Amino acid sequence: MSPPPPPPPRRPRPLWLDCDPGHDDALAIVLALHSPDHCRLLGVSTVASNHSLRAVTGNAAAVLAACGGRGSSSSSTSPASTSSSPLSVPLHAGAESPLFLPPKICPEIHGSSGLCVEGGSFADVVRKKLRKAGQKEEELFFPALSRKGAVQAMAEAIEKAAAEIEEEEEGEEGENGEANGGKTKEAKRRKRKRKPQRAALVATGALTNIALLLWTRPDLVAAKKFDLYLMGGALGQGNTGVVAEFNFEVDPHAASAVFGSAGAGRGLRVTLVPLDVTHTALVSPDVLRKLGLEGEGEGEEEREGEGKTSPPLSPLRTALRSLLLYFAETYKNHFGFDVGPPLHDPLAVLAAIFPPEEEEEGQEEEGEEKSETNPVFDLTRARVDAEVSSPLSLGQSVIDLLPALGRSQGRGEPNALVATRVDLGVLWGMLGAAIERADRASPL
Repeated sequence: MSPPPPPPPRRPRPLWLDCDPGHDDALAIVLALHSPDHCRLLGVSTVASNHSLRAVTGNAAAVLAACGGRGSSSSSTSPASTSSSPLSVPLHAGAESPLFLPPKICPEIHGSSGLCVEGGSFADVVRKKLRKAGQKEEELFFPALSRKGAVQAMAEAIEKAAAEIEEEEEGEEGENGEANGGKTKEAKRRKRKRKPQRAALVATGALTNIALLLWTRPDLVAAKKFDLYLMGGALGQGNTGVVAEFNFEVDPHAASAVFGSAGAGRGLRVTLVPLDVTHTALVSPDVLRKLGLEGEGEGEEEREGEGKTSPPLSPLRTALRSLLLYFAETYKNHFGFDVGPPLHDPLAVLAAIFPPEEEEEGQEEEGEEKSETNPVFDLTRARVDAEVSSPLSLGQSVIDLLPALGRSQGRGEPNALVATRVDLGVLWGMLGAAIERADRASPL
């Protein structure tokens, strides 16, 4: 049995999610949207990667609508919708293609719509259920899809969140000072030791939007306004060839630009959750049960002697279950995964929710080597690059662990924290709780 998850932070962490839904992206949205004690979802942006920009943006809108993330001017008739204040998460469309390469999609994994379920498209299923529940589906899908580009929107959201964090921390400092009769030596010491909270930017698709943000708004990096969390790359074998992982391969030049902006003295802190770790997060039948997505009549062997069977699932849980079963079938047919499909992208959200424990600020900039501690992930400092020079290995992630081991400087100083293990008990517990909250807020 896994230990209970660490306690939530002093305040929920502001988080922006850049994604390309995508089955695993859908669950990443659920986790980011409905973990209110740990994070506050500022917005969602999309990037052409798993499918066209139009498709992935519609898929993101469908997931947000199904999970109560779009808000509604009309009251829901669904008994499951018990949220008194519907969320209204902004959605922004980003880059339509990689920086220099033609778009690349993968219908063999995610289906013709980019987010298929058994019997059709997830978006179509959501639309039908919204109509049946008396909702105006177009209002919930795109009530305020802005013409403002994703890069501008995420920059403005990060700036606003950083200003709010600064104001809150100054208020806390003042309260602590007054409680201690002024700025005592102990209060000053605690402030130096505490890493100020930063907004989190989580990217679970191609890194095109992120590279454009770094190029157009270097001031945000220089001012240390946010930390970056990525799902992508691989320590070993890739999933789109022998050496390349999909997110890196789709836009290797963007990946190379991102890691070229990270490291000591550059202001950008990057945490990478590679394919090797996400391939341990398999949605087996037992995990479906833990997530509350066990179908009616399933699980009798585990419930033997209790006289119980699984109750009928809610409309949202039925849709999520169908989504995961479709993903399981395509992953089995294409990659030979018999146990269940891996949930890659929620792990990047989880890494943002549980960042490394607080450390004295400034150590990275001074080049001091320091082991990282994290309650959920094993992390190691490494040099990460993306191959862009050879067509034979285009998109290969080069993750050099030797500098962190003190054995070689390799290709350069470490520029990222790389996850090598995750506590799956925490992942399933957090995701199961998020699905429960999504179910209560769902208008379906």
